Amino acid sequence: SAWTQHSDFYPSGPYMEQNVWNKFDSAINGHQGLLKAKAESNAIFKNIKIGSSFEQVISGKANVYIYNGSCLDLMKKIPDESVDYIFTDPPYDAAIQFGELSYMWVSWLKMNGDYLKDVVDNEIVRNERQHKDFTVYHSLLSSGFQKMFKVLRPDSYLTVTFHNPTFKVRNATIRAGVFAGFEFQKIHHQELARPSAKSLLQPFGSAQGDFYLRFKKSEVTVSHPKEIDETRFEAIVVDSTIALLAERAEPTPYTIIINYIDPVLAKQGFFGSLHTGLDINTVLKEHLDKEFVLLPVKVGDAEGKLWWFKDTSIVPRLNEIPLTERVEQTVYRKLYERGRVTFTEMWNAVSTEFPNSLTSDSTSIMDALKIYARTVSGGYWLLKPEIQHRINQHSEIIAILALVNTGFIERADCHQAIGLTFKRGQEPVWG
Repeated sequence: SAWTQHSDFYPSGPYMEQNVWNKFDSAINGHQGLLKAKAESNAIFKNIKIGSSFEQVISGKANVYIYNGSCLDLMKKIPDESVDYIFTDPPYDAAIQFGELSYMWVSWLKMNGDYLKDVVDNEIVRNERQHKDFTVYHSLLSSGFQKMFKVLRPDSYLTVTFHNPTFKVRNATIRAGVFAGFEFQKIHHQELARPSAKSLLQPFGSAQGDFYLRFKKSEVTVSHPKEIDETRFEAIVVDSTIALLAERAEPTPYTIIINYIDPVLAKQGFFGSLHTGLDINTVLKEHLDKEFVLLPVKVGDAEGKLWWFKDTSIVPRLNEIPLTERVEQTVYRKLYERGRVTFTEMWNAVSTEFPNSLTSDSTSIMDALKIYARTVSGGYWLLKPEIQHRINQHSEIIAILALVNTGFIERADCHQAIGLTFKRGQEPVWG
């Protein structure tokens, strides 16, 4: 069925019928079924106290409380400034009509009652059949942000996971947070579960994957952004793109560019306007063959283009080492330190060392892991024997040089892997 359709279920393309009982059996007994999930969760929550009210969590009598209802109603009851952190996945405009899609199951379970009235009155979604246009949707979304701001403690954080292909909805979401009093700090890009090279190489359009928007409730009152004119908007987009490319020191995907620019625009006032016609995509296109060019690139069978400087002399000093090679060095170093790591641990290490504009994508991290490590059981990557052997040989050479008093040891102390040359996509070369 098509999730974005209002009040309807209909086949949106080729479909197949499956045995209902088989699907039910799989949901209960399958490798991702309910029984296995319960066994795993019981082990995880063995020492966790499940409460019957949020008051028990706040007072320390319970660790977890699961509330089955509207979070907006719940936040009215929660004391002000009593929550340490909020993670939320709000509705994305009209992307998925959760309320209407659930109606058949609610009726099946005989739980319908005032269900439809509740959906119409309370669901934060754009749906013209429910007389909720974009302005109403944004008003409801803003109300949610205001309530979250009210219950959060000062200097606490709100993380919003977000996916919508349009700048208008993205703009509205960030604006709702900023006008509620939050400081919009950054966007973390989460690639598609199975990222394709093609999606990463699109030079225009919408960012691919999911995004985590980080807001902070600062002790200092955050002033509301002012309106921004077209000339200032264009200057911010161009200057921010130049700064990003200079810091990364390599041709860069479009998705990373817009994720870097959004927080800058928020602080400069762009999100003061809800129905703005200003668009990052349009500005960048207008500056092609001026400050920027699109470089063709091929990854596997996928072809695309990345953004780069038309003339690198406009940047006083580019970083000497491209980001991808810096990421490879970090992957090697972490493997050397720990011996074995999971992909998640490595991604966390790289994201910590290269934040914001320098955040790498999972593809480059995986490529580096394949060069220096091999997969073993438990989801771990283990440093390859031949890499470890070369490290041992190098250490022996340094020790011998030290014994013959060449003075080489002082230089070796400056960098643990001196004499190791990194070249993108290749194993390290010892010299």
